[in-house]
Amino acid sequence: IRNGTQLECVNCTACMDACDHVMDKIDRPRGLIRYDSENNIANNTKKILTARVIGYLGVLAILTGLFGFLLAGRTEVETLVLRTPGQLYQKVSEDTLSNLYNYKMVNKTALDIQLDVKLLEPKGIQIIVAELPHYKGKQDVFHLMSILSPVDKDLAVVYSPLMPIKFRNELIKRGFEFVEVPDEEFDSMGCNVLAIAPKQCAMVSGNPITQKRLEAAGCKVMAYKGKEISVKGGGGPTCLTRPMLRSLNK
Repeated sequence: IRNGTQLECVNCTACMDACDHVMDKIDRPRGLIRYDSENNIANNTKKILTARVIGYLGVLAILTGLFGFLLAGRTEVETLVLRTPGQLYQKVSEDTLSNLYNYKMVNKTALDIQLDVKLLEPKGIQIIVAELPHYKGKQDVFHLMSILSPVDKDLAVVYSPLMPIKFRNELIKRGFEFVEVPDEEFDSMGCNVLAIAPKQCAMVSGNPITQKRLEAAGCKVMAYKGKEISVKGGGGPTCLTRPMLRSLNK
């Protein structure tokens, strides 16, 4: 110990406790064995507020103040609206186009809040709300793209058992035709199909029934091996991509 910390030392500080115990018995001051700096030992002083400690306290005070400011200024509800990845627009009529968006609202309070979605500046846009089931519970990551993948302006891949009846009938009313995903191919992401172009699709391999039905509907299908990245990762081709540029051929 007199020569400093030894290689065998594991910093358990048991020697300090034992030394203090002996010093108490012989009525001598504690701290014969202790952690200390060479300056404090040479000058026999103990400085608590060093420059480093003051610096740490300053940083801690700034972080605490910033955290308090962010906590006090946060909104009660957080809303995220994103355009559904990989989906094409749908031409409803000569002067009407429809697009698909996903929105997520997070209640940051401990109380139940009723929220209404409205357009603050109406611009001739019609919003269709699809009330989705909880499926595997409130904590399950379940959204519209889990049961619907448009692949053309009037064609969509769907899993009907989980589709809201009102929403399904609305799509039929608008002239949509459906490529139905069988029960055995829902968990293998047969319903998650990316439209690269009208009726040009990318999907996870291992869904032969859905793939044949797509091809029968006139679609060209490119299947990729997604057992690891998609099935286990919980993200199909629409989840793994984001359109950056889209052109409209007139």
